[in-house]
Amino acid sequence: MSTLAQAQALEAQFHAGALSATEYQELLEDLKHTAAIEEAAGDLNKLSQIHEVLEGLKNAASVL
Repeated sequence: MSTLAQAQALEAQFHAGALSATEYQELLEDLKHTAAIEEAAGDLNKLSQIHEVLEGLKNAASVL
């Protein structure tokens, strides 16, 4: 489920009375932190892939 869909689900629960204002705010903060962590993990994965490509090019160049 996307971050937006999760936020909308939390909003619906809040408006339905299933969550207090404090719970709603805490869950939105958790969702924001989770999204930031997931974004950073994606960036790290991309950097790792770039590193692997560069290492491969370096090894290929050393053979020549």
